[in-house]
Amino acid sequence: MHVMRLRAIYRRPGTSRPAPEGRVYPYLLRNTRITRPNQAWAADITYLPMARGFLYLVAIMDWHSRYVVAWRLSNTLEAVFCIDALQEALEQGQPEVFNTDQGSQFTSGEFTQVLQDHGVKISMDGKGRYTDNIFVERLWRTVKYEEVYLKAYANATEARRELGAYFRFYNDQRPHQALGYRTPAEVFHEARNAPGKECPWKGIEGGGRSTGTSAGIIGISPPKRHIFVDSFPFEEPNHRGKPKKSRTPRRATTRKPKAKQKTTNRKKATPQAAPQPRKPKARVEPTPAELEARQEKRREYERQRDQTPERKKLKRRSTQERRDKAKLLGICVECGAAPPIPDETRCQTCTKRHREYQKQARERAAQKREQASGQTRIF
Repeated sequence: MHVMRLRAIYRRPGTSRPAPEGRVYPYLLRNTRITRPNQAWAADITYLPMARGFLYLVAIMDWHSRYVVAWRLSNTLEAVFCIDALQEALEQGQPEVFNTDQGSQFTSGEFTQVLQDHGVKISMDGKGRYTDNIFVERLWRTVKYEEVYLKAYANATEARRELGAYFRFYNDQRPHQALGYRTPAEVFHEARNAPGKECPWKGIEGGGRSTGTSAGIIGISPPKRHIFVDSFPFEEPNHRGKPKKSRTPRRATTRKPKAKQKTTNRKKATPQAAPQPRKPKARVEPTPAELEARQEKRREYERQRDQTPERKKLKRRSTQERRDKAKLLGICVECGAAPPIPDETRCQTCTKRHREYQKQARERAAQKREQASGQTRIF
């Protein structure tokens, strides 16, 4: 299809097309350490397929807690539904940096004016740099694979109802591994209620697994957490649903090295002689009788092979093709050089040889019939 220049004609999403009059801001979050909520928010638009038609979804996320602050649905790519989601998100808090892509909705003057009125720094991804906004891209994968692709929404009302239920589940009930298996709402509201206090597992030194990404966010994974049920601590289940087994460190034991035993009856190494080259075996030439027997055996094998229906069919087909080709070129079928006799496919020499061969074949067939008739008995 690429060579023939064939393409399917359908409506493409086109959610990141910049506006000609829009201003593009630089990316401010490179090599920035995110340690608290409301330090950096991000927004993006994605394409949602339905049973009939499609919708556009915009979401605003807090990078530190992965909390979806606000979201909106629309069947057009105008900037109105993005501004509504931004105003709803600013009622719950105010970020220091707001990061988006270079889409026309986010570069429009109405959208950037709202951020400037609240004193928020504006940051935008580089062109083609989806990793600069990787957390929202990962949110789209989670939403689509856990909600959208499992339910073919009939209309926008059903999509709004089901997505609202899923985002409530995502914020309040779904634990996140990078948050120490806590929910995004717990981390977002806990740190907001205690201003000036950094997250206990973000920004600490040592004792954890690095969770940095290509966007420049550096963090440390939390230590192992226990849950207490009826005053009995046990570890959280693993990805298979089974409790993790606690490993106890082995006791340090000192082992004495084994003493080397002296061997008295050790044989002395004798010098080995250099290997002699192997003599080639004498080749025995077969006798003429043996050569004749081999050739007869080979002819008998070929004769039996040619008697099979598949071989006969293939032989007739190849012979006919060879004859047609020789007739088209005007040459002999056998030797391919001498010009043929008119209305013949063989030259004079090949025709004579062929007739002698047919005569010998008829004589052999007559001899076989005579031998068969002389061996028959009448009871």
